Amino acid sequence: MGLDKKARHNVPGGTVKKRRPPIEWRILARNFAVVFLPTLVLLVVIFGVRYYNNFNSEIDVIKAEAALNLDFDSGVIFHQLNAMLGDLTYLVTNNEIHEHLENLDDASKAELASEFLAFSTAEQMYDQIRLIDENGRELIRVNYNKGEPYIVPESELQNKESRYYFQDTIKLAPGQAYVSAFDLNIENEEIEYPLKPMIRAGAPVFDENGNARGIIVLNYLGGDLIGSLQNQPGAIYKVLLLNPEGYFLIGLNPEDEWGFMYEDGQDRTFGNTFPEAWQAINSHESDVFRNADGIFTFKKINLYIGDDEYSALKSVVSYKEYYWTLITYVSQDSIGAIRAGLISKYAVMFGGGVAVLGVAAGVAAYAMYRRRLADIALKRSEAKYRDMANLLPQIVFEVDDKDYLIFLNKAGFNVLKYNQDELERGLSFPDIILPGERERLQSDIQKLRAGQSVEAVEYSILDKDGSTFPVMAYFSAPAYGVRNAGFRGMVVDISELKRIDRMKTEFISVASHELKSPLASIYGFIKLLQDEKTGKINATQKEFLDIIETQTNLLNSLVGDLLDVARIESGKLTLTITEVNLAEIIKEAVAGVKPQAEEHHIKITTDMNFKEAAIMADRNRMMQIFFNLLSNAIKYNRDSGWVKITGRTVGDMAQIDVADNGLGIPAADIPSLFTKFFRAQNVYKSKAGGTGLGLSIARSIIELHGGKIWVESEEDKGSTFSFTLPRARKKDVPAAPAKSRGKGK
Repeated sequence: MGLDKKARHNVPGGTVKKRRPPIEWRILARNFAVVFLPTLVLLVVIFGVRYYNNFNSEIDVIKAEAALNLDFDSGVIFHQLNAMLGDLTYLVTNNEIHEHLENLDDASKAELASEFLAFSTAEQMYDQIRLIDENGRELIRVNYNKGEPYIVPESELQNKESRYYFQDTIKLAPGQAYVSAFDLNIENEEIEYPLKPMIRAGAPVFDENGNARGIIVLNYLGGDLIGSLQNQPGAIYKVLLLNPEGYFLIGLNPEDEWGFMYEDGQDRTFGNTFPEAWQAINSHESDVFRNADGIFTFKKINLYIGDDEYSALKSVVSYKEYYWTLITYVSQDSIGAIRAGLISKYAVMFGGGVAVLGVAAGVAAYAMYRRRLADIALKRSEAKYRDMANLLPQIVFEVDDKDYLIFLNKAGFNVLKYNQDELERGLSFPDIILPGERERLQSDIQKLRAGQSVEAVEYSILDKDGSTFPVMAYFSAPAYGVRNAGFRGMVVDISELKRIDRMKTEFISVASHELKSPLASIYGFIKLLQDEKTGKINATQKEFLDIIETQTNLLNSLVGDLLDVARIESGKLTLTITEVNLAEIIKEAVAGVKPQAEEHHIKITTDMNFKEAAIMADRNRMMQIFFNLLSNAIKYNRDSGWVKITGRTVGDMAQIDVADNGLGIPAADIPSLFTKFFRAQNVYKSKAGGTGLGLSIARSIIELHGGKIWVESEEDKGSTFSFTLPRARKKDVPAAPAKSRGKGK
């Protein structure tokens, strides 16, 4: 069984060294399997879930990008078509055309043709501009001729009596316009090559007795519109445009496009290419879905246009129900490429993970076999954790179940100016937080221990010497299933970020101040020109000056808002507090917006039910709030709408409600309504300008006065903005004529 004592002494070279016991490989293999196999299953699940989530995230990003592109492209379409209708409006309502039609001799034709030629040269978007008489005969035609417009000689003019666009246009009523289907231009009964996509817009011209004397037709060059919708370089999706029958106006391939114009192209439709997707698209106005062919994001664009402010015409399209379908399409091949890339990526990662797992399982199995080595490894791991924590410049801490600090890294001791002895004697985590914030800290700790997540939280740290500085604290969850367990975290000094934020605020303030003087000069010179102090101006110049004045006022208003934001953020907004009569302020504010309301036929009413209308407030800031709320109620209202201002007493507060029956606010936008630069999505329907700062400033001013503001709204039915302010009492009346509020001067 072994060497006896005598034998050991007889071994050549001296005594025998003590051998390690042989490793029992069967037990080690069992331990390895116990560690490796469950972890391998877990690794498979983790990588599978991560792959699944990553793949779906990629798909979601593609869908979001496609939806954004869809919204942008639909906006481009409406802008282009409304611009076309605006140009048609200009020509149809031109008094000179009506005058010439009354006596259309050769001189009148020549003069009109010259005007059409100048218009074609300026616009550069119409292949032809034509005046056709009531019998279908072309009287004037200007051809764009690839950028070199010319007046077509009378001998080359044609009779268009049989063409569909003439027949549909000549019978329209005043104020109506015809918009044709999007097709290819045909000359002499043949499709013109190179292909020339075309939309024809026409409107009748009436004499003073209301009789149609002819029509004006614009042949809009649709190539520019198609070009603006083409796929962006590098985009994974393709943009498609369909007519109501599903024919491609923009297709997957050029040979698929305009199939309805060719005898052999009648089957080149979206429905034949993607039958399942075509059924889904026909059932909805807009949607995004994925099927075996790929991902489709679509939106139907109704072409009953004419809502643009520059157009006096409303379109009557060539179909009873005419629309385009705008689609972004991601092919299954593209999705497969994404999937293949992710699989390749995760296969490499998984292989590395398995290799690491195999090594880790072997180490763990050996550690189970040799418990003492495991204990040593554990101690080394703890030392490694502390060493790494000590390398970090941020404060890393650990708290026990009684909120006492049981670990601080080197940076923590240096910054807080405590030592290890003081930590061991008992230093609680709340002790290093500013007293005024400790109640909020306890609430966050309770959430942590209840299993709730706590996002990054800002506190003010209090060091041993009593100095404070702002930090962002990050917490890790307590051990799962352990009641009232401790937790770990990290504290990051954000003093520099705060300083940068203050610099940003100061920059906005300085920049806004610097803009006010040049704006005042510009406004002054505009007034000099408008008042003709420097000489006579014509109507066009006056119109341009009025536009400049309006835009200058808007910019001046924006600068004022930015200054207010800067003052509010820096705590330097000064309020001059006096006793103010709310009823008088409301009366003045209503008078100030009366011209704006009358322009849109909006009725403003007031209902004052105050027991006492006096409040303690800054009068000018109160006027600012009322002007903002009333202007919004008018801007985002409908013509002939109403605005009602109600005032009443609620306890020690005066409450004012500003209600309207305008656009209303989408429910999803209400939580963000009082944040800086935010504008609800539906305000763009009204085409009213705005910076998104007014309501944010109003909220800050009201809160500085000790009140609050809120809104109740329903989209398409109207909104009610309500706010409260403390009522004035005898003891509130200041001895001095003014009082200021704010964090600084």
